[in-house]
Amino acid sequence: MAQAKKPNEKTIARLRYRCRRGMLELDALLANFISSPQFNHLTEEQINIFDLLLDEPDPQLLRWFMGQEVCENEKFNELVTIIKNTVA
Repeated sequence: MAQAKKPNEKTIARLRYRCRRGMLELDALLANFISSPQFNHLTEEQINIFDLLLDEPDPQLLRWFMGQEVCENEKFNELVTIIKNTVA
């Protein structure tokens, strides 16, 4: 596994802005994750995957985070699990 590299402040600010969603539940979940110490331990690849994950529609994200569906994308699924374990 690649070594964690703390993202720069510009990247964090951009991702924090992207975490503002149309659903209050996702806003809270994603804001708590990006503010957590665990976020700073993500690898550069995981941060890039997180950025891609934020491109997904809100209803789909909610189904993954609520465990109603399992994401078929292995990388997304790994990150969804990390996020769920961090903010649970």
